[in-house]
Amino acid sequence: MANVRGPVLTPIPLSHRTLAESLLTQLTRQIVIGALPPGSPLPTEQALQEAFGVGRTTVREALQRLQASGMVNRVGKRLIVRAPADLSETDLAGAAASAEAAIRDGFETRKLLEVEAARLAALHRSDKDLERLREILIAMGAGDEIEFHRVNQQFHLLIAQMSGNQVLAEVYENSLPLFFRSQAYWQLFEAGLGPRPLAGGGQAGHQRIFDAVAAGSAAEAAQAMGEYLDRVRDALIERVRRGREHPAGRT
Repeated sequence: MANVRGPVLTPIPLSHRTLAESLLTQLTRQIVIGALPPGSPLPTEQALQEAFGVGRTTVREALQRLQASGMVNRVGKRLIVRAPADLSETDLAGAAASAEAAIRDGFETRKLLEVEAARLAALHRSDKDLERLREILIAMGAGDEIEFHRVNQQFHLLIAQMSGNQVLAEVYENSLPLFFRSQAYWQLFEAGLGPRPLAGGGQAGHQRIFDAVAAGSAAEAAQAMGEYLDRVRDALIERVRRGREHPAGRT
């Protein structure tokens, strides 16, 4: 039975589009990135009103449209996020579009933070920082996918901390759950595609960033980080597009 208490959301300010559209977009994106996993109930109408600062009519319109999209089912008085295998082809198409949008939004935000962080890190690096960054880079070559993804986060967080900008580093660290969350709905599109390639080429994909930071080349570090993030973004989007033909739980 689903946990009727529901997950805790981190609200994002709504845009000046119609409020119902903005709320619908936020809920869909949080389903796609796994913040609202399959089988979990959506927050109550009152909780959504309070979290996003909108009225009851706006919340109800957004929830009606979310239900119509096929991403949730009504069970009693609650709306429950649907399991991947329950989604129709139309639902999958909508999920794929939402996944692509979530990927693009996430990497646009990462570039805003990480390109500048890499530039500043090249200017403010210390021998101690570089030694730790080198250790992380070496650990990436161990061949263990789980370990790679763990140290990958450490690499990018350390770059932010090396920037010398405490606000940037804190914003980045607080954003890690959004940037590196296990995207449950992206995994709809993983079946039949074989092992997922390591992000950005694995250890080799991070070597150029390290080399530029170590050399103190701010422009090269910023460029290397931007190109790395573009490669990861494009690879994820291609994975989603290819995987729509073989979604999880289907034949």
